[in-house]
This record gives sequence, C-alpha cells and structure tokens, in this order.
Amino acid sequence: MDEYNTFEGVEDLKNYVDNDALEKYRKEALTSFKKSSDFVKNLIGEQKIKIIEVGSGNSSLLYNLEKEHILLEGIGIELAKTRHIFAEKWKQDKNFKNITNINDDFRNINFQKKYWNVFVCNSTFQYFNSDIASDLVKTAYSSLAKNGFLILDIPTYESYQKKMKNNVYSFIKEMPITNPFKYGLYELSRKSSSPNEFLNISKYFDKNGELKAEKSDRIYKWDKKKIISTLTRQNFSNIRVYGSFDKIPFDNQIHEAMCITAQKI
Repeated sequence: MDEYNTFEGVEDLKNYVDNDALEKYRKEALTSFKKSSDFVKNLIGEQKIKIIEVGSGNSSLLYNLEKEHILLEGIGIELAKTRHIFAEKWKQDKNFKNITNINDDFRNINFQKKYWNVFVCNSTFQYFNSDIASDLVKTAYSSLAKNGFLILDIPTYESYQKKMKNNVYSFIKEMPITNPFKYGLYELSRKSSSPNEFLNISKYFDKNGELKAEKSDRIYKWDKKKIISTLTRQNFSNIRVYGSFDKIPFDNQIHEAMCITAQKI
C-alpha cells in the first residue's frame, strides 16, 4: 500500500531549521484542526471520549482534544513513517499522556470491539478504493460502542475537475510562513477511461526554489449517494452529510468536501 503513504517526507523533522520553526508549525497545525476538534466536541456533548483516527498525520486533532481535557484515550494510525515520527516527537516534547500513535495500515490492527466512542477518518477516505473503504467502515462499526459516531471528511475535488483541460489541472499554492516549504506545485490528472479515479502529484519547494519533497497519490471520487450506500450497508444510522464543520448541508456546487457523521445504534 505504498501509494497510500500520502505525505511521506512532507513533515520530515529535518525540514525544520530549529526548534522555533518546529513550534510555529505545530501551532499552525493545531489551529488548522481547531474546527475539526470543535466539531467532535459538539457532536459528543459533555462526555469524555475514547477515539480512533485513521490517517492521523501528525495527530493534531488528537492533541487538540487532549489539550481540551476531553480525551480519555486516543489512537492515531498513520502510514507515512515521517509523519508518525513527527507525531511521536511532538507527544514526547509536550508530554501528551492519552494518545498512542501507530505507524501501520488500519487493517493490520485489532481494535478493542464495542469500546470506542468516536472513529474518525479525516481527509484520507478519498485514497481508498471501494474495497478498502468498505473495510474501514466495517472496522469502524465493529470498534464503536453503542451510540458511537463515525466521522468522515472527504474532499470532492469538484472545482479542480471543472478546471481540467485534457483531463489535467495544475496550480501553485503558497504556503503559510510557518511551513517549512515556500510553495507547492500540484497536478491532478484523470484517465478518460477512468472518470472516477485521479492521480495527484504534489511537489514542495523551499524559498530557494529547490525541490524538497514529492508525493504521488491515487484518488477516488466519492459522491454523497455512494458514501451513504457504503455506510448503510454496514448498518450505520443517522447519516448526515454536511459541506463543512459548521454543519451546513452539503451542496456539491459549493462545497469542496463532504463532512459526514453516522451513528451506531
């Protein structure tokens, strides 16, 4: 599953020139996941929770939740080794107590069944084909306690698809000043024979224009109907599809991602 190591090398600790640069990036990461952590808090109410996150990256969501003192136990699963190392270094430096970071494929892990309150897959589901996606949803259902929630955040790439010429769209994005890279160059392409499958190539450059990291991802298109069908087949109920963490109803003409909640009753 090497093609799913979507951010390998992007958060390599060697990219940060000193501890001050690392701390600024950590602060940015926590801020960027604040809406996500607030969404979890609003969904579960006042209770403290046990949570699994697949595609946890640097574990910003989990660290936000622990800083809010609502996390009893958390597991973050990330395939990219450098992101796992980044998360572990952060955990050690800040003495986070309730989080376990795992560098592995979620399908290799035996989760305690009927135990967890929340199961999250944040901006990762789009890298899964139908078989792997079904495995994840099945794993979530068996792991969740009664009334537990599954949360999915899935980019749609609708605006990029509209801008494609000859099935290719590329653009440059400037990074925040706290990021170790100056800018990223992205190219999204699609085979005419596979309209629901894309290849995304990302290249990251420093302030001198030197290429520092590169990744290639296979991306699968998920629409509202398909995701609801996948969740329903695994017996999830109370399925809600939003266009943002503000719980605005999803509209594929407006929103760049689906934010989905489903409950095990």
